[in-house]
Amino acid sequence: MEDTIDYNKGISVIRHYPGGSNATTILCTDGLRTFYRKYANDRDAEKLWQQILWIEENGGSVALPRIIGKERTEEYCSYDMEYVSHSVGLVEYAHSVSVDQTWEIIKDVMNGLNESLYGTGFSKADTENVHRYYVEKVSKNIQIITSSLLFNSLMTYDKLIINGKEYNNLPYYDQLLSEDNLQRIFGQDMYSPIHGDLTVENIICTRDEQGVEGFYLIDPNTGNIHNSPNLDFAKLLQSLHGEYEFIKKASTVSVYDDEIQFQYTQSAVFQKLWQRFNEYLYEIFDRDTVRSIYYHEIVHWLRLMPYKLTNDPDRALAFFSKMLVVMDEIKQMFD
Repeated sequence: MEDTIDYNKGISVIRHYPGGSNATTILCTDGLRTFYRKYANDRDAEKLWQQILWIEENGGSVALPRIIGKERTEEYCSYDMEYVSHSVGLVEYAHSVSVDQTWEIIKDVMNGLNESLYGTGFSKADTENVHRYYVEKVSKNIQIITSSLLFNSLMTYDKLIINGKEYNNLPYYDQLLSEDNLQRIFGQDMYSPIHGDLTVENIICTRDEQGVEGFYLIDPNTGNIHNSPNLDFAKLLQSLHGEYEFIKKASTVSVYDDEIQFQYTQSAVFQKLWQRFNEYLYEIFDRDTVRSIYYHEIVHWLRLMPYKLTNDPDRALAFFSKMLVVMDEIKQMFD
């Protein structure tokens, strides 16, 4: 196959943005204007095309980037997004302004989605979709994790010591992650259109010439099967509660027998935002719905692991460890 770089002839790359998928995002210029380009090859090209269609379909009701160009072939797909000069990702924004300001942005995001996507019509979750969600996003990923050579020796232990504290190993959660249990919890979810990948990385904060602050959302994901707004809320949890964006920058992981050690920056700002987000969830939802949202966070961590094993093996153990910590905390919250 022709190398991807051939598809980007005629532009200069200003910045590369690492992401959590096999697509590539760059900030670039063609000499006349600056824009973002996102592209993918082979089977990931079709997934990116579905993202383009979603943005075009929902751009009138949701704050999304403006697509200024797109291309699709049998092997390749790309689209160009308008560059907004006064914009910054929510991670950087949150650590440069007050917690109150950041929380207002997050609330605006959630309220905006409630009034647009989630307000377009609900239907009750059905058993077959929950079954498919379980098979594709839970069972299959647990199998990948437990059969991985990287985790082979760790799976012999009932408990693991993570950064000096003891936690139950993944097999301990067999009942919690059983299909019967997840059918009971997720079977009460409601379906509607969703963003599908609402991490804080995908919230871009803006400021116009008059100083008015706003936001837009990037990188929707259409491959979720179980299309409940609870998945979007759980993606925010993965960031604010699970500290996903900071685990991505964890230092080298060391393993000795049943002990795993790694270091990462813990954000006091995100801890405060998680507390507010948790309070917000309990204000607008009943306990069963909040439990569903937190359990979807667990599923998001399971979904993440195969990608990390393939594309970031040096930190895969850090993500696995954080997943166990999250599972322990959520089990304690709802038991």
